[in-house]
Amino acid sequence: MAQSISKTFRANWQPFCLGATPFSDSAKAWQALNQRFDRLVGWPQLSRRSRLEGLYIQYSQGFPGLVSQGDVLWVDPRRNYEHELQLLYLAYLEGDSQHGRIEPAYAQGLADLLAGRIALPESTTALVGRLTGPISWGVSVVDASRRPLLHDRLLSDAVAKHLYLKARWQDEQLRGLGHPTIMMVEEPYMASYGSMHVGVGREQVAELLGQVFDGVQGLKGVHCCGNTDWSVILSTPVDIISLDAYDYGQSLTAHAEALDAFLHRGGIIAWGIAPASAVALSETANGLANRIESILARLTALGVDDQLLAASALVSPSCSLGALAPRVAESVYDLTAAVSAEMVSRLGVSAGTS
Repeated sequence: MAQSISKTFRANWQPFCLGATPFSDSAKAWQALNQRFDRLVGWPQLSRRSRLEGLYIQYSQGFPGLVSQGDVLWVDPRRNYEHELQLLYLAYLEGDSQHGRIEPAYAQGLADLLAGRIALPESTTALVGRLTGPISWGVSVVDASRRPLLHDRLLSDAVAKHLYLKARWQDEQLRGLGHPTIMMVEEPYMASYGSMHVGVGREQVAELLGQVFDGVQGLKGVHCCGNTDWSVILSTPVDIISLDAYDYGQSLTAHAEALDAFLHRGGIIAWGIAPASAVALSETANGLANRIESILARLTALGVDDQLLAASALVSPSCSLGALAPRVAESVYDLTAAVSAEMVSRLGVSAGTS
């Protein structure tokens, strides 16, 4: 059985990859990832294989009354909604994770891994899962009036319980392969927190994310794009915060006190420093490492513990790579691994678990 990772995990600038890949073939995607990310191993999202692997529809199966029309996901109360809602809450109360099963049609890369068709690297120390978060899912999926589910207390609660079951099922399946887990929750809409698009307060954000986190035994991470209010995320039981450090690395400086407290309780920062675009082709590991060190210096000047900053870190692409050409995405993967090696060299840390 997989052991708990919370007490043994040492981040130490290990590379990992989160989000969609630009491949339509699962085997090619797995090969590309395992060549560069052979310790923290995550399954590839294949958005070019099928629309069912899109960021929101991928985790939609089983939600009460859900209808898909083109790019729109909405809840139709005429479609056996009340009965399906009762089944969702019953599964939640009974801890029936099978209700949250993700079928192969929605995640072929994950299905191939669970079916034993993928040989994991011998160096694997943790398996990385992923899930769209309740804030972003609740904004993108709407009711019959085309109002985001997030703005309805009953439906937003149903969203959290639905995603809790998705997270629990996935976490159980990955742990069943004999490795600890890391579950990354993607919340792109948190960049719009405080706007009319995400009209919820801090307490509701923490409540919804907390319900989803309850389904995970491993480390729990949140990835946000853009200029996010990190104090909201840091108020949750999150273990890893993942940000676009290439364009928005300085966004952490506004939350130095909360960030320091987060690091002191064992938190980890995933620095998304390799740009998720063709810009990566003109960047170097040395230049990106200099960018990170500049941000570290500013945070240290604001009172954040320098030793924890130096040790409690991962390296990743800045965001999803699904829209890139495969050769560009592979360059981003290579750059990520190179920055990891550069930071380990500069700071004298050793990667891995102990």
